Amino acid sequence: FEFDPRTTPTLVQVYLQATNATMVVLTNFILYYKVLRGDFPEWLPAPYIPMLLVASTLVWSLFNRKHIYKAMCVVYEVIALLWLGGEVNFLTAFVADVFTSMVKVFVDIAYTLCVLFTGSWLSNADDLSRKRCAHNYWFKNVVVVLVTVLPLYFRLLQNIKLYRKYKRPYPFLANAMKYVVSLAVSLFSSLHGAVNDDDEGAYFGIYLTLTFMATVYSYVWDVYMDWGLGRPAHGG
Repeated sequence: FEFDPRTTPTLVQVYLQATNATMVVLTNFILYYKVLRGDFPEWLPAPYIPMLLVASTLVWSLFNRKHIYKAMCVVYEVIALLWLGGEVNFLTAFVADVFTSMVKVFVDIAYTLCVLFTGSWLSNADDLSRKRCAHNYWFKNVVVVLVTVLPLYFRLLQNIKLYRKYKRPYPFLANAMKYVVSLAVSLFSSLHGAVNDDDEGAYFGIYLTLTFMATVYSYVWDVYMDWGLGRPAHGG
């Protein structure tokens, strides 16, 4: 794929936007911390200060709606794999691969949305947000699990779809197995709270085994396939 140079920001522009966004977040964090400590007059209640980030994000999205629309179209192609309607190309594979590295970010976004829409941000008490979000059954056992598993599942579906298209077990099915093992690790980690004390030892042993397999599998795949190291055709 190729980006249109007439509408695509340059690397310098992207760097400047990221720098400006970082400065806004850091300033907001310092202001929030200072108000909580009482160093600044509470002309604006502390719970409202983080909402300035939400407002600034919405304003930025409004001014960059064309780029947001294009990005959402690519995200839709990735999500459409749930009903096998999405298209697998370099761009969608790249985006889905990036998603697998952003699981923690997605969990933080989900938590932020939970705090926002449940009204927990209106209170300074941390117990309220923990009760409504962090320790909430549906958030902890459904939302977090889905956010953790879905990016891996998308990459698994992409490899299966490529195998069905090209009928080549290698590398597509081999790559799919990497995500199968990673999915197993994520699911076992998410279900830890439901394990009985009597089964803790067996659970821990299985979890360590799967984690070891996933780590070695991903490492070998990255070094051999993605980096091309150790291949006889490339001189080892």
